[in-house]
Amino acid sequence: LLFSCKTDRDRIPDFPKKHVIRDGSDLKAQSNSRKLFSVEQVAEDEAYAEHTDRKAYQMTYDLFLPENEDTEKSLIVFLHPGAFLTGSKNDALIQRFCKDFAGKGYATLAANYRLADYQGGLGDLLDQMMKPGKLAKNQIYRSLQDAHSLLAYCEANAESWGVDPDRIYLAGYSAGAILALNYAYIDE
Repeated sequence: LLFSCKTDRDRIPDFPKKHVIRDGSDLKAQSNSRKLFSVEQVAEDEAYAEHTDRKAYQMTYDLFLPENEDTEKSLIVFLHPGAFLTGSKNDALIQRFCKDFAGKGYATLAANYRLADYQGGLGDLLDQMMKPGKLAKNQIYRSLQDAHSLLAYCEANAESWGVDPDRIYLAGYSAGAILALNYAYIDE
């Protein structure tokens, strides 16, 4: 799981300053801790953008908010795995991350992004992905465009969600982590 901060880390008071390593027992105990807030899913399958480059894509998100009075919540945007070929915001682990973090007081959002439009077999796909070529490069570029669209949408709606627009984080695992990392390092 990778987190990428959209803003300057020095302006965020709760941003971790050191790398912390925990053993498995500590993590297990922490993951079973009691939630502080009840969670409300305030949006399901809401559109944030529309793309029709070759076919129509569903650019949708689910939004979870903790039921608290804080109007300056941080927002964590979770991106799903799937090698840029498969997957969705409905991934079980992504949905669990959203609910668990919202229970701890964060606003959370799970989002879809464009996937590769590939029709060949698995063997050919692996060959295409390993060769320097257009399939992987173009797909990651399209997904990165979607991440930029998504975060611009989140900034525009932050106030209505009770979110501080200067405290938006992008997170994901597998392909979602690659996308979050590319967002952090690629500006154009």
